[in-house]
Amino acid sequence: MTVAPAADEALLAALGERLAAVGYDERAARALTAGGGLRPSAGRAVLHLRADAGEPLPVLVRLFHVGEAVDSQAAAAALAPLELDALEQAALIDRTGSQARALVRVDVHDGLLLASDRDDGSLRPDHVVPVGPATRTVAQLTVRRPAGSALDLGAGSGTHALLAARHCERVVGTDLNPRALCFAALNAALNGVGNVEWRAGDLFGPVRGETFDLIVANPPFVVSPRRELVYRDGGDGDEMSRAVVSGAAQHLSEGGFATVLCSWVSDPGEPWADAPGRWLDGAGCDAWLLHYRTDDPVSYAATWSEHGRPFDRARLAASVHDWLEHYRRSGVEAISTGAIVLRSRAGRSWLRADTMPLGLSGRASEQILNVFEAGDFLAAAGDERALLSETIAPAEGARLLQRADFRDGRLEPERVRLALSSGIRLTTRLPVHALPVLRALDGSTPLAAAFAHAASAFGVSTEALTAECLPALRELYARGLLVRTNRSTTGT
Repeated sequence: MTVAPAADEALLAALGERLAAVGYDERAARALTAGGGLRPSAGRAVLHLRADAGEPLPVLVRLFHVGEAVDSQAAAAALAPLELDALEQAALIDRTGSQARALVRVDVHDGLLLASDRDDGSLRPDHVVPVGPATRTVAQLTVRRPAGSALDLGAGSGTHALLAARHCERVVGTDLNPRALCFAALNAALNGVGNVEWRAGDLFGPVRGETFDLIVANPPFVVSPRRELVYRDGGDGDEMSRAVVSGAAQHLSEGGFATVLCSWVSDPGEPWADAPGRWLDGAGCDAWLLHYRTDDPVSYAATWSEHGRPFDRARLAASVHDWLEHYRRSGVEAISTGAIVLRSRAGRSWLRADTMPLGLSGRASEQILNVFEAGDFLAAAGDERALLSETIAPAEGARLLQRADFRDGRLEPERVRLALSSGIRLTTRLPVHALPVLRALDGSTPLAAAFAHAASAFGVSTEALTAECLPALRELYARGLLVRTNRSTTGT
């Protein structure tokens, strides 16, 4: 289909207002399609049989979310005062006989209405995908603080640009795919967002010579033998991911942050962080490398070669075979996937690497800022014992988890962990003796005093307790689960 969203921005804004007015949001779509314990696929199939199926909200969920053809009169009533004729002229609705069908899919993410291509089983090369796991991951790993300028590289339907527009004065969204920019402009109008500029072009070409306070990139990072789908395929090797990470470092303003989702070819004989770490040599950025998983070629090809298509056993096997032959010729033995968070800063840079197999539990912006503050402090101090003179407290949303197991007729020692209610699911198991130390960290007590108090309670020496527990507490601090409450007075 061809979308012409710029035909009438007022119409698109009115459509956005109408969808919002009837309660078209994430919760409503989930309740209507997966209510009563139904699987979403089953809920979508029987949505038209609900007692309230003719009401505006179910009609519009059937039309724009499920992609079901609905009676034109019901659609007109649900969309009123908008006219179906106007929506048809804007290539948003198609009418055949007495039926109306949406030509776009509309999802809701974080309060944004986001139109994309419908998936009818056959994807065109310039297909524009809806909000998915990768989009959500990047959004959660983006620093959310007021800024002057932001760049959404490979904007797709414009999700990250529109999210950044809420806290940045000026946003630029770029994409190689002209249809993606059509959808992005449509979505800006649909949500009444006016501080985003859309530019066509490859990688950083459209912003040559410019720098930004925030860069967000969910590029076509998949290591694939061909460029079949613009949104997915990065081509041979990990050059696409490397170019985006290196380019982001070059286009960041001093103190600016970038978040990039990427894949890289891993050497089974070296740590997973070595390859992306080499990309950042001399980049002038501190970096937090976040590793999600490392796949063998078969698993990676099976995951991505038929991504977005209905399952077909024979076609999947043939596609995986082709990809594996390419990997064999290229010497690819393993492929890792993760995210890289950068911050531009003058001086000697530091790099931290963590594995996040459990993913995220919500927005990680505050945790990221805490991690970079901790990285600065620890790099400058050079010795974790410098923390002993600091006042420490659990980060906002941190929860102390305790567990005792009864096995083989005996009670095992209690295990203690600290975890965030929102952020990256990184936990550090602590020695049981660290529990009273953690409980004493109220934000006004120096860490050394907390160790002394706990050592007295246990009847052990302060030095022995510090040697046992300080490395684990340092890790909690480095991972953003503990924060220094006196950091504004210590110069970092």
